[in-house]
Amino acid sequence: MDYQELKAWMTALQAQKKDPTMALLETHGAWIVLHDVYAYKVKKPVNLGFLDFSTLEKRKFFCEEELRLNSRLTNIYLRVIGIFNVNGVWEIGSMAGYKDKVPLEFAVQMRRMDPLLQMDNMLHHDKVTNKHIAAIAHQLANFHKSSPPSAQPATTSDLREAFNDIRSVKPALQQLPQSFFSEGIDHMIVTGQQLLQRLDSRMVERNKSGWIRDVHGDVHSGNIFLADPPVIFDCIEFNPDFRAIDVLSEIAFLCMDLERFQRPDLSSLFLNAYLQSIAAIQVPEDEALLHFYKLYRLNIRIKVKTIQATPHLDDPKHQQDYLQKIQPYFSLLKEYIALAEQLCS
Repeated sequence: MDYQELKAWMTALQAQKKDPTMALLETHGAWIVLHDVYAYKVKKPVNLGFLDFSTLEKRKFFCEEELRLNSRLTNIYLRVIGIFNVNGVWEIGSMAGYKDKVPLEFAVQMRRMDPLLQMDNMLHHDKVTNKHIAAIAHQLANFHKSSPPSAQPATTSDLREAFNDIRSVKPALQQLPQSFFSEGIDHMIVTGQQLLQRLDSRMVERNKSGWIRDVHGDVHSGNIFLADPPVIFDCIEFNPDFRAIDVLSEIAFLCMDLERFQRPDLSSLFLNAYLQSIAAIQVPEDEALLHFYKLYRLNIRIKVKTIQATPHLDDPKHQQDYLQKIQPYFSLLKEYIALAEQLCS
């Protein structure tokens, strides 16, 4: 299914039931159709290296994986359904209802959530409460307790390679008038590697102790709805290596994200509430490791946002928009580098 066919399907849905709130969202690997009380996620026919949805068989498999894995944390994921073309009209439904038809595409059907409850939106409007944070911490801690240890956790060399891949966006950052952006990348790499080297043996110990588990892999404010209870959604289904991580890496992402919103108070509250339920920090080196993972998660966010912006950075308007979005991350980077240097001294 390509974009034009998806639009045709949306038109068919619109004809079935008029919905002024209907919308089409897009990520690097999927289209999300918001319609009525449901959302439908359709995987793009792409191979991005770390993500391979290039065949219908693979897209069906990963739709099923998305349903299975996200159901560990929330009940908004309902089923995998087929998309059919019947006499030139796009239709959607269970495979059982179209016995003589082969699906031309598959979609994950979910309950549609109120976008006003999305945590990043609520952070922008200063509506996130201590109660919200405590509920998220409790939910994640219970999930991590029940998550199995990974049989093949990533090595420190894998982590070092992934961290250093931030170099790939330096050419784009060098187009910007602010020299700190590209210089900050170099400083981040040097400091991150020094801290990682210091913590290498402790990471090995944590691997052996079962702290690397099959978890969510992408817990940040954009993937949480602050309903009651919180809805933590959109876990990584396309690459199990991205989910087989230390639980400290998982919580570091949300800590970093809260600090990016200039809410270190909520970050501390979340961390303390989480640690009351699961003793993931046991020795002083674990605190340093948490900081490394915060720096690593910041590294990944800068890289992803820069990759997304790169095709448009020669346009002054797009460049200004990118600078506005990326500035909080580089401001936080200065703080993280300073603390990492103290931990290495």
